[in-house]
Amino acid sequence: MSELLEKLNVEDTMENIKTLFYYFNGEKILFFVLFLLSVEYIWFTEKNKKVRDFFTWFICIMLAVIWNPICIKILSKFINFTSMYRLYFMLPINLTIAVAGTKFIEKQKNIVLKIVVLIVLLFSIVVFRRLHL
Repeated sequence: MSELLEKLNVEDTMENIKTLFYYFNGEKILFFVLFLLSVEYIWFTEKNKKVRDFFTWFICIMLAVIWNPICIKILSKFINFTSMYRLYFMLPINLTIAVAGTKFIEKQKNIVLKIVVLIVLLFSIVVFRRLHL
């Protein structure tokens, strides 16, 4: 097993994964955290199986590929490392946050609470959008 780990050079590959993440997202991790929370919210609350599968399985598989040292090692043979951060662009980040926000607002019973949540989400989008760009 240790021979396999040495051959894969896991520590260097993990550093490459961190570098790719920071190259895509920078130090602005809040937007990505909001995305991951949105995926979890859709996973646990969405009744429509097609919507739930689209927003959860595809994203989980993509993240498993992007964050897996073995997959990155294999992909690095075919894709230039400096272009590999573009794998993150395949994630439907903005769409997932929008769908989760809409579903969350729909579930609220009180109109005042709906308006407050809407204002908070709009404010968050403006702030996180500036941070993300």
